[in-house]
Amino acid sequence: MKPSASASNRARPLLGTFFTVPAEPDADHAFAEAERLEKIFSRFQESSCVSAFNRCAPGEVMPAGPEFRELVALALAIWRESKGAFNPFFPMRLPVECDPVQVHADGGVLKLAACRLDLNGIAKGYIADRVALEFKSLRRPARIDAGGDICFLNPPAGNQVQLRVGAPERPVMRTLMTQARAVATSQAAATALPGRSSQTRYAAQFRAPLTVQHTATVLASSCAVADALTKVALFGEPADIHRCCERFQAQVLLFDAEGELVESYGPHENIAAV
Repeated sequence: MKPSASASNRARPLLGTFFTVPAEPDADHAFAEAERLEKIFSRFQESSCVSAFNRCAPGEVMPAGPEFRELVALALAIWRESKGAFNPFFPMRLPVECDPVQVHADGGVLKLAACRLDLNGIAKGYIADRVALEFKSLRRPARIDAGGDICFLNPPAGNQVQLRVGAPERPVMRTLMTQARAVATSQAAATALPGRSSQTRYAAQFRAPLTVQHTATVLASSCAVADALTKVALFGEPADIHRCCERFQAQVLLFDAEGELVESYGPHENIAAV
């Protein structure tokens, strides 16, 4: 996805990408909030909640703040609803009938299975959602852009987004008009193999007929949901995608190597044109 760069935006390297926010007095607070949340969800920092959870033994309760509990609960719900197509728990093939963690309202997260946690596939979107709250006083249309996970602020009747789709070696730019609050895009080529910065492992093969040449775009009410459902779009079965779209009120669009829209799931009122 191509972010819009202008004098009305400020950008800073964060979360392994460029994090763009409106050039407003609240921008410094927004960047500080993004950095604070990154420290909670990073698996590379020994002091993070993710690292603390991964050190816990099964049966142990880890004290955790509200952001960590909220994101783990959402990741768990999407993992379960997608039948593991979105997978923040490792090793792979944990049975979705048995939750590997329980989130307690009193401030703890109970580890039930011998697994590790990697929130790489959802945390960037969640942080974009949280940073958007720093701009409550903003009255003009604007956007938070976390490397392609976009959260719209004070949107007009329709938001225009430039999507970078098609095969990685010959990308195609498509214009999307949507009324959704958030948009996320993932290229299959980027998820086929785990990056060095993440332990995230997805399915060895995409569902037929998808290949590494396809791109998934998700429209949703939150960046966190949109971010996670791009993986469901690439690795989940059609019935699982339909169910997730219904449960989380999202729309999934899949583009082929030529940048043509080949599959669509969910409520069509979120999208005006592609």
